[in-house]
Amino acid sequence: MVVNYFPYEPREGQRKLISFVQRAVEQGNVCINAPTGFGKTPCILAALLPFVQRYGLKIFWTVRTGNETDRAIEELKVINEATGENIPGLSFRGKRDMCLLARELKGELGYEEVAYLCRAKARECRYKANLSRSFVESLAGEALLYSEILKLCMEEEVCPYEAQRALLPFAQVVALNYNYIIHPGMRWSLRSFAPFGRVLLVVDEAHNLQRAASALNSVKITLGTLTRAGAEADRLSTERAREAQVFIELLYRRFLNILEELRQAQQEDVEIDAGQIISSLEGFDSYVALIRSLGMRVRRERLKQGKAPRSSLHRLGVFLVALRDAVSTPGIAAIATRAGKSLEIEVWDMRSGEVLGEVWSSFAACVFCSGTLSPIKAFAETIGLRNYAGKSFRGVFKKQNIKTLITMDLSTEGERLSPKMRECYLKAIEGFISANTTNLAVFSASYRIQRSLLHGLKEIAERCGRIPFVERRGMSGDSAREILDTFKACSSGDRKGLLIAPAQGRFAEGADFPGRELEGIFLVGVPFDRMNTRTRLYLEYYRKLYGEKRGNLYAYVIPALKRASQALGRCLRSKEDRAVFVLGDSRYGSRGFLRMLPDYIRETAVKGTGEETAKLKLPV
Repeated sequence: MVVNYFPYEPREGQRKLISFVQRAVEQGNVCINAPTGFGKTPCILAALLPFVQRYGLKIFWTVRTGNETDRAIEELKVINEATGENIPGLSFRGKRDMCLLARELKGELGYEEVAYLCRAKARECRYKANLSRSFVESLAGEALLYSEILKLCMEEEVCPYEAQRALLPFAQVVALNYNYIIHPGMRWSLRSFAPFGRVLLVVDEAHNLQRAASALNSVKITLGTLTRAGAEADRLSTERAREAQVFIELLYRRFLNILEELRQAQQEDVEIDAGQIISSLEGFDSYVALIRSLGMRVRRERLKQGKAPRSSLHRLGVFLVALRDAVSTPGIAAIATRAGKSLEIEVWDMRSGEVLGEVWSSFAACVFCSGTLSPIKAFAETIGLRNYAGKSFRGVFKKQNIKTLITMDLSTEGERLSPKMRECYLKAIEGFISANTTNLAVFSASYRIQRSLLHGLKEIAERCGRIPFVERRGMSGDSAREILDTFKACSSGDRKGLLIAPAQGRFAEGADFPGRELEGIFLVGVPFDRMNTRTRLYLEYYRKLYGEKRGNLYAYVIPALKRASQALGRCLRSKEDRAVFVLGDSRYGSRGFLRMLPDYIRETAVKGTGEETAKLKLPV
């Protein structure tokens, strides 16, 4: 039966999802659009485990961040307990999380720096030397979270990363970050343990793939990087280092001129002609090789001193190689952006279909899932996926528990929010807050919109007896966690919380608010990308690939509506949850926009005005 490995009493639609995945996987790839709270993880595991047991395949369950890897293994543990099976698995984390040598060094290291540390110290690492076959065999056959592996390894002074790798041949389910699959330089670390042709790949929260591929292949430096690289070259005090220093000074002056031009023109960013820059710097290729060589020397010397193997010369060398690639590769651009008094220069890879398309055919089959994968055809095309079956599954939410208002007299359309529209928004938000005595959130289309409303929102919170919690750009993970926990606790207190955050931020997508922790959302505007140089280049590239209409849809409209859908989905995590929504922008009322929003919005939405928010109460 299709539910042999499903550890719960199946809810509406779950049997159909399991059956659909099992049939589709036998033919090729699968795309599943199902809302949060549907139970996608246990359903897909239950669908794929019979293939694992029958044909000796493995499951790679990939996620956007390392913090999300435990979810699939937690469900595997439940399946093992419910079925009496003992299917082994592990949540696999990278060297940055698992290297005990890196934990002994001061300062936080990036992945590439930890990888260098591991290579450089491989022969003398006591943790690696302590790893024994008997230790690995004692853990083989279990379903283990990364934290469990880390704890056991720290107790035995064994390298956690190498222990994970040694456990891979025994594991039938491995949960790991996207990067191990989509990064060419990282895929090798898995192939030797599991030939991809014998692996069923699951990509969870797959709507993030476009941006994940872009971020992985992009490189950024600042004027500060150049200053620090020059200082490193100066400290090396060799003739070759002085030659590199002269080259770096020339490059610094070139970028400084670009910053001054942006200031005078009052522009935020500009596309850089990479070919022009390279041709104006005589001997570019030889200097790139020199800078990379000096960077490696700096890293070796720092490591000998017991310091983190960090080098701005090395970072600059990586950037210059990427800048050279930008000249000859369509879809890669160089962009300079003002950042306060400094300048950020990024080589930005806009390709996703081309970069990702070659990955999927390596696997026995791929399953892509998300609550915001629709329209599936557009998703498949932008990630280069062919030969797939796709299906959307309805949410399990009760319509009587949901109210949705689209305000047709409000809009953030345009470069700036006018004073009159700002006051209209604040009046509508105050009516919404006054009508509901529960934890609420105001998600704005951008930080720019949030800033324009923030003072007024704080005043409203004070008048309504609310505690405001504000997400700020660049806030640390610890600060975000503290805000999140305190806001959630307000749901059971006398003074309720008001979460104020951008729809493109961490709270609008990565946070869960089950039950009464969040029961109402006012969405201010449509979270389109700001129309700057980056966005224009992205649109131009996609229009060339897909034509004017589809290019606009794929690069601009669909990503914005996915962000809106993700933000709205914070409220509803189970069938019994209640929610009240205000979609504060008239554009949501258009047929084209509305059909790309979740079914619980489409089926409950009514059109009205901002004044009607004062009557919009949470369903009893």
